[in-house]
Amino acid sequence: MSKKNKPIQLKSPSSNSAIISPSIDFLCCGGLSIVVVISIFGYAFFSPQSQLFATGVPILGGLILGTLVNAPHFMASYFLLYRNRTQVIEHKWASVYVPLILLGIILYAFLTPTLTGSNPRINATVVEMLTVVSSVLLAWHYTGQAWGMTGSFAYIGGIRMDKQERMLVRSGYYVLLVWHILWACLFILRKMESTLANNISDQIPHLVTLYNVWSVLVLLTIPLGIAGFLRIRRRTGIMPPLRCYAPWIAIYLWYTLIWAHPSLFALLQIFHALQYLVFPLRVEINQYAAKQERSETRRILHGIGYYVLLVIVGLIVFELPTLPLMWGDGKMNFLITTCLNISAVTASFVNIHHYFIDGAIWKIRNPEVRRTLFAHLKMA
Repeated sequence: MSKKNKPIQLKSPSSNSAIISPSIDFLCCGGLSIVVVISIFGYAFFSPQSQLFATGVPILGGLILGTLVNAPHFMASYFLLYRNRTQVIEHKWASVYVPLILLGIILYAFLTPTLTGSNPRINATVVEMLTVVSSVLLAWHYTGQAWGMTGSFAYIGGIRMDKQERMLVRSGYYVLLVWHILWACLFILRKMESTLANNISDQIPHLVTLYNVWSVLVLLTIPLGIAGFLRIRRRTGIMPPLRCYAPWIAIYLWYTLIWAHPSLFALLQIFHALQYLVFPLRVEINQYAAKQERSETRRILHGIGYYVLLVIVGLIVFELPTLPLMWGDGKMNFLITTCLNISAVTASFVNIHHYFIDGAIWKIRNPEVRRTLFAHLKMA
């Protein structure tokens, strides 16, 4: 969610201005993940040999979190893009061209399977390249969205950052973006079965050196961000609300978590998805209320119903391809392999497409986006 915008005036900016509510905004957009990450590090201190740090999030826990948080956040973007014909036409690259290109690449992967290796039913190199592209876009997506949260909550709270303040606060997001890419590339290349690693294994030590140097650079951006927030307070006389700090603090903790425990990367996707969900939820409630006068109870019930719908559609998209596994014999037979391949490429497709969708639909400079997202704040 980017914050490239021309001025939007609130009639009465205040610390109580919120997307959902100050407390829910804070918890979803960083506060809850801060508590979780700190708790994990506390647990690691007392139980460093825990299986959690070796194998990652348990399968059942990952399935539940994915169903309730991650999948709905993807589906919300699709609802926003494809809900009306005008928007589909306006954003043809995101709505038509990108998905067609991705489908073509995936079809090619199935038509040119790797002849050797553990999975000979799909082109392993293509799948790995999709994974790399997805990782790069995730880096841009995570850091860009976190900055959008910081900027948005400052804005609706009546704070207008100047150029220097934006540069100081955003410096960390930019440096973390590159760190994420370096981390993801190393994570993929260090996998023994990686085809890419076999081809460029001699470059891995150089990449490790760059990664270590960049990790130090990340630490140097922390005082810059603090200086930015302090400057905002001195210049404006307004204390930025906790919701402004939360995404900034949270993303440093997210990346510290996977630096220490790479196997827990799945949690970052959950944190990111939770951070995102409050925004399409607010748009849906505002559009529902705009049709006619609705009571607060009806708006809340509509929001809950919308969320349940997202969960159901997400289950169909992500879990339906894996249902045949229930009748497999536990071996890598044709049925199981095909289901796993479909599930993997579906995840890559949605992750990559999601980046382009959000880049199209969340331009705050767009008057229609401002109107639907901030309607409840009575914009002037």
